[in-house]
Amino acid sequence: MIRLERVCDWDRRIAGYSEEVRAIYAKVWQVEKEYDELLVNNTLLWKNCHYSKIPGEELHYEQAISRNGFELLRIRGKTDHDAITSWRAYLDSALRMDYDRNI
Repeated sequence: MIRLERVCDWDRRIAGYSEEVRAIYAKVWQVEKEYDELLVNNTLLWKNCHYSKIPGEELHYEQAISRNGFELLRIRGKTDHDAITSWRAYLDSALRMDYDRNI
């Protein structure tokens, strides 16, 4: 989750939004609360999926399932690009070809 802005009063911020949109925010807040709990919870069983120690290509990612059944992915690695560009390139294989010189 990327926090670009700090809102002091979300209820006030979304007061004029439709009920449907407020329901979307409520769902996001539920997931965000679970994410925040995961940051301090070490009881999840993280499965190592890839661990490369090759100099210049260090990458480690793990997967777990949250108590609500969400798939979680935790990735650590070095990149020459900002986090959003790196994430987009990881998810979109066509875009990754433009950024990853190792392919």
